[in-house]
Amino acid sequence: MPKEDGQPSAGAPLPPSWVVGMAIFPYGLTVGFTVTALPFVLVHLGIPLYKVATVSAIVMSPTFWGFLLQPVMDTGLTRHAYAWLTAAGG
Repeated sequence: MPKEDGQPSAGAPLPPSWVVGMAIFPYGLTVGFTVTALPFVLVHLGIPLYKVATVSAIVMSPTFWGFLLQPVMDTGLTRHAYAWLTAAGG
């Protein structure tokens, strides 16, 4: 259980590195496919480049929004406050 300052307590077990790697694995597959393989395949299928750029931008937009919203998530609000903010924004 983390302490108040966000740091793990001395007795808290840390997960093995392979567990952390497996948690990041789906993100790496998704981003790797959408950034490299998807545009390549779409261009070779004869789709115009401006449409490929539009598709790539739409597919990568969740990553961009996550990057923008991360400082808000680091403010330390409660889950209840995040639920209300999400409901108000949606």
